Amino acid sequence: MAKKLLVIGASGVIGKRIFALAQELMPSVCVIKAHRKVLENNSTNRRIDIFSQKSLEENLTDIDVVINAVGPFYYDPKPILTVCLRLGCHYIDIAETTDFINKVKTIADKFPYNSFSNIITGCSTVPGLIEVFSKVWNQNNIAEIQAFLTMGSSNSVSNTLIYSLLRPLGQVSSKNTAYFSKLITKHFENIGYRTYGNYPSAFDLEGIAINNHLVPTNFYAGFDKEFYSYLLFLFAKILPFVPDNLLITLCKVANLFTPIIQRIGSPVGILSIEALDSYKNTLDKIQILAFKEGLNVPALPAVWAAKKLLEGSPSIYNKTLALSDLFTPQEITALLLQQGYKVYGKSINI
Repeated sequence: MAKKLLVIGASGVIGKRIFALAQELMPSVCVIKAHRKVLENNSTNRRIDIFSQKSLEENLTDIDVVINAVGPFYYDPKPILTVCLRLGCHYIDIAETTDFINKVKTIADKFPYNSFSNIITGCSTVPGLIEVFSKVWNQNNIAEIQAFLTMGSSNSVSNTLIYSLLRPLGQVSSKNTAYFSKLITKHFENIGYRTYGNYPSAFDLEGIAINNHLVPTNFYAGFDKEFYSYLLFLFAKILPFVPDNLLITLCKVANLFTPIIQRIGSPVGILSIEALDSYKNTLDKIQILAFKEGLNVPALPAVWAAKKLLEGSPSIYNKTLALSDLFTPQEITALLLQQGYKVYGKSINI
């Protein structure tokens, strides 16, 4: 009998990509869409309410792996985590919010019974890919890691993606700095300048573990057009005072103008991860360039992780894993190259 992978949130911008990539990369697996708008269940679609334990239990009994792509990740993951752990179903999500990721880990660690489930949270660009590539460095003289993510503004977006991007702006971090309160400009060879603002990540509190010690890690986000980063900088002054319901409405209005933004934008996405010494000198850096289909990059890690779990690796149960527990930097590099992306970095021999 074919293994079954369920993609919850498959009607969203990233969820659609996860579903399509899973079908492409795992042709022998039965890949099923799940979302709230399906009228009736069939072999390829299921109607699921992720906040209803009854709905989850009815739909996950025959599922081997769940990928949760339902954003924004500000809700309680307990219902879906509890059902997956009880049924022995592997769980993967693409969460990027620190609170959600920490809740997932806490729920899994405190689950009172033995389970055959592996739980992988944050299985996307951030924190997943950044953490994997940082493992290539084992020098004791690395004092800081900086990661820069450039988003191509010609890519399609949704109300949820816009909300997820805007909600953290101006909020105060654990380092007592407001997000997007300072801008950094960087130059990329053959591409040009990109401007970034400080942005929340799962690394804010502890950083990344390298060579048995935690290295402080700072994450920055920006766009292909400098103007958009400056616009977010201005929004960061106002958005902390905007309530959620009003922001949701504003995101819906803003999404009406995205066709104009897409026409003048580019699809180019960049992820640059840099290792610095105590004097802020760059010791090494790894760069991933996506000249097209940039939104596949945050979608692919969940698909790769699901494929590995369905193949029976690793044989570790009742344990919260990270993407870096499943793949080495070299393996992820090879997978990205297979998808047509460019990867540069001395440490990974590219």
